[in-house]
This record gives sequence, structure tokens and C-alpha cells, in this order.
Amino acid sequence: MYKGAGFRSAIVLALGHAATLVYLPEYNKANRILSVDGESGWVWAEATGRNNPLGWMPERFIGAELMAYEVEDETIAATAIEHPLCR
Repeated sequence: MYKGAGFRSAIVLALGHAATLVYLPEYNKANRILSVDGESGWVWAEATGRNNPLGWMPERFIGAELMAYEVEDETIAATAIEHPLCR
């Protein structure tokens, strides 16, 4: 959604969780400003829950190992999903 609106964005993965990061270097209401590949200005954008304002990073993820992947302008190929229940 953020990428479609013209904002740089990334998918952030934590153990058992996924969220979005948005590049907003001027945003000053975040409880944490993150760096992706050494570039500061990324804020947490949680899509779930009613009490998660833009920039609010849950305490349990502060200091946790996170992986971030910036959403780039590239084609995503469809891949078949193989699962025993999907035959």
C-alpha cells in the first residue's frame, strides 16, 4: 500500500511476525527510528490492531533480530504452493 502511494517501504520480519517499514526521515512521532542498510529514517508501520499508530514499534521487537527487505520495482513471479492438503 505504501509503495503504491509512492513511499519507499520494506517488509520487516521478526520471529513469528511480519510488519512494514516506511521511509519517513522527517517523521518525529515514532518511538524508534530504524536503519535499513545503514540508512536511517525508517519507521514501523503496523497494520494490525487498533492501538498501533504510525511509528509505534512494539517493545518486544526493540533489540530483537529483524530482517528487512525493501520493496523494489521488480516483477514478482507467481509460484505454485505445494502442501499436502492442497491436492
